[in-house]
Amino acid sequence: GTVNGSDPSNPENDSPDAGANCMFTGQGAVGGAAGTADVDGGPTVLTSPAFDLSGGDGIITYSRWFYSVNGVPDTFTIQISNNGGASWVTLENVSGVGNNSWIEKSFRAGQFVTPTNNMRVRFSATDNPNDSLTEAGMDNVRITKINCN
Repeated sequence: GTVNGSDPSNPENDSPDAGANCMFTGQGAVGGAAGTADVDGGPTVLTSPAFDLSGGDGIITYSRWFYSVNGVPDTFTIQISNNGGASWVTLENVSGVGNNSWIEKSFRAGQFVTPTNNMRVRFSATDNPNDSLTEAGMDNVRITKINCN
């Protein structure tokens, strides 16, 4: 993990789930300076494999981390697609302070798109213009299918 002043900018550990790994935007040297491996420009994008929610609905759950200070406020955008990624609908845009800890979020897919057999979720962090210290992380992504019969 990295620290900017007294604020954790990149997590030292993954979220408090049973696993031991997570995805994040960059990892500098242990004890290195914040910003050494942060998002510069962007976007930095993580896209899920396709999953099937046809004939029902689903709950998308994940833990996220976002840190952005100095310069123009940046965003971390989480989106869902029901056509394999040809188009996207935003679940949430994260910006501002107070997001540099693991925060769990859940969304019902059918409230945003019609569930199909070609669903995807996308996580996108951007530092544009490249003038700030920006980090993002994702962990414990879960898709729970709900049968609506």
